[in-house]
Amino acid sequence: MVDTKFKFNEFVDGIAGACLISAALLTPFLMDWRTRWGATDAEVNLSLPG
Repeated sequence: MVDTKFKFNEFVDGIAGACLISAALLTPFLMDWRTRWGATDAEVNLSLPG
């Protein structure tokens, strides 16, 4: 017999996996926002040592 009973844990695992996949797909598009986080335009245009 095949167990076809709905399992809540599997549902939650599926939703969590979908959230991780969507976060991974959005990461390249959010990189510019993260690299400038909290910096003004003047601070971004400064040349850094190194």
